[in-house]
Order: sequence, then structure tokens, then C-alpha cells
Amino acid sequence: MANTRRIDREIAKAKHRLARLQSEDSTALSVGDQVKLAGLTGIAVARATRRKATPAAERAADRIWTGAQEDAAADVRVLEAER
Repeated sequence: MANTRRIDREIAKAKHRLARLQSEDSTALSVGDQVKLAGLTGIAVARATRRKATPAAERAADRIWTGAQEDAAADVRVLEAER
């Protein structure tokens, strides 16, 4: 019973993290991804002030968000299967 509660708590945490990632809350990202995202944001801002497009930075940022969401969803699936 205690083991089930532990897994249920972990599932709830993982689902909460996934929801935060889906709403693009950057604190839900790993530190490395936060640093990458900050760098890409800086590049986008610098280019935007010179009135240039930033498709590469935008695509890279989208890949960070998508990858983090996929990882969190996989964690939820693994925990639910373990239950």
C-alpha cells in the first residue's frame, strides 16, 4: 500500500511537470535546457532589434520544449505502467 502511494505521488509530480511544460513554464525545464533557451532568446532579441528573422533560434527553442514534453510524457507512462 505504501509503495502504491509513493508511485501515485511520483505520477502526480510527473503530470504536474508535464502540465507546466505544456504551458511553457521555463522553471520546469532542466537547468541545461534553461540555459540553452536563455541563449536562444538572447539571439532572437538581438536579431529582432536589427529587424531580422530568427527562424533557426525559434526552431531550436521549439525542439527544446517538444523534447522536454516528450520526456515528461514518457516518465508518466513509465510510472503508470509500474503501478
